[in-house]
Amino acid sequence: MFAQGYFVYDSKKSGGETISHLRFGKKPIKGAYLIQRANFIAVHQFGFVEKRDMGATLLLNCPYPAEEAWNHIPAETQKEIIEKKIRLFVIDAGKVAESTGMGTRINTVMQACFFKLSGVLPEAEAIEKIKEAAKKTYSKKGEAVVQKNYAAIDAACENLHEVKVPTTLGNLHRVSPDLSHAPEYVKKIMSKLMKDEGETLPTSVFDADGHFPTATTKWEKRGIAREIPIWDPNACIGCAFCSISCPHAAIRIKTFLPEAAANAPASFTTRDWKGKEVPAGSKMRIQVYADDCTGCGVCVAQCPAAAKGALKMEPRILRYASIQIAHRSRQNHYQRLAAHSTALRILWRMRRLRRNSLRQTRQPTLRRSHGRGQRHGLLVHLRR
Repeated sequence: MFAQGYFVYDSKKSGGETISHLRFGKKPIKGAYLIQRANFIAVHQFGFVEKRDMGATLLLNCPYPAEEAWNHIPAETQKEIIEKKIRLFVIDAGKVAESTGMGTRINTVMQACFFKLSGVLPEAEAIEKIKEAAKKTYSKKGEAVVQKNYAAIDAACENLHEVKVPTTLGNLHRVSPDLSHAPEYVKKIMSKLMKDEGETLPTSVFDADGHFPTATTKWEKRGIAREIPIWDPNACIGCAFCSISCPHAAIRIKTFLPEAAANAPASFTTRDWKGKEVPAGSKMRIQVYADDCTGCGVCVAQCPAAAKGALKMEPRILRYASIQIAHRSRQNHYQRLAAHSTALRILWRMRRLRRNSLRQTRQPTLRRSHGRGQRHGLLVHLRR
């Protein structure tokens, strides 16, 4: 068969979105345009149903059982599925990949499901060809890796389920970022980019010199993490290593007086601050910004009390349900809390100590080959 592919890549790399427009046919394909009416659509990340229109036979990578999947799909997407009479299939590709030793790599799992449902090739022939391709691709890495791919392919077919589509809509809706206090540039331009509607913007709205304002990432709530850290105040020792180590500032620490949290939500948990840097009786809280988290797990790896449960990674479930609303209410209250300035100084001091220790362990020894002055200049350059 002849094939044609066109791939749209997100400017964000890790956790970004790639759209693959694929055509198959028995005659040469000369159409140089994107697919508007697809026969088959596969969504590899469950969060994408929040902002994407659906159609045709739909394959969804879903972290919920097939009997519960419909309840976690936003009503806007449910309406499309019902009106367009879409057949809906779900699979927990992450669970299948993990159980077969593939880790977080779901490409083989989703590929097997694609050929099973799309009808491009007969199912038995397609599965055989996928295994041949897996052996050719991974044979250099050893027979064990090849067998893991075989197991993932077989498990994918076994764990693929069709969802019986109801005729009624649920009460969960797509959650959009609050841009009411955002700058005009974010409202007019970035809001389009966040909805994947950047192609609708005319070039006239951009600055002629290509200028893009800084400090705009805070408005971009991507929500790409499959797992997020959960904080237990009873096991936390207040070291702040999690906040210091987070590369995206998605987990933050703040100390404050008890009266500052008087009107906090019921689920806004805190713990006593035991240090002497702030007034006696002060409280502290570590707040996780789930929409900014990428699920890398660095915070848990750096937490000295992780074994006791101070921080642990848990699935980011119930994306559109009441738990999401409760999370955002805690986050908004945290934003409004007046923090002690001394606590900020503590964080900066710890950050500086950590940076110095990393420099000492990671930088190679510099030899004094061209005199003391040049060596000193090189050290200054490295510090910068």
